[in-house]
Amino acid sequence: MRRRATLVLGVLVLTGGTALAQDRPEVSAGWRLLHISGSEAEDISGTEDDGVNLPKGWYFDVAVPITPMFSIVGDIGGNYKSESVSFTEQGLTFSGTAKVSLHTFLGGIRLRRIHASLPSRRSCSAPREAPPASRRRSAARR
Repeated sequence: MRRRATLVLGVLVLTGGTALAQDRPEVSAGWRLLHISGSEAEDISGTEDDGVNLPKGWYFDVAVPITPMFSIVGDIGGNYKSESVSFTEQGLTFSGTAKVSLHTFLGGIRLRRIHASLPSRRSCSAPREAPPASRRRSAARR
């Protein structure tokens, strides 16, 4: 586990400088639940297969901007489940444990749409109306 933490920290330090003064890298981490859907066929017991949940999971992802429009994105994660079963048949007890570990490693490019800047407030406002004729006459007399 210590080796993984060192590897992740090293990747962050090494990729942080490649942002080329654009935006800062985006980093997130957290807990993840994975549901693997089953088939629509019925199993031996006659019930539908609803799939399986892997409730113990984690993820870590980072996006490093290369240009204002493109970022390199990477994601790693893991999900785990263990299940124990025991039963007795003709006086003998059988027990077993199954452990499932699923790790994912994903990467790619993110394309961002660059928004056009909005026009300034003055160009959006309606043109000013001329003052009423009575005000123009009083201004001219002064």
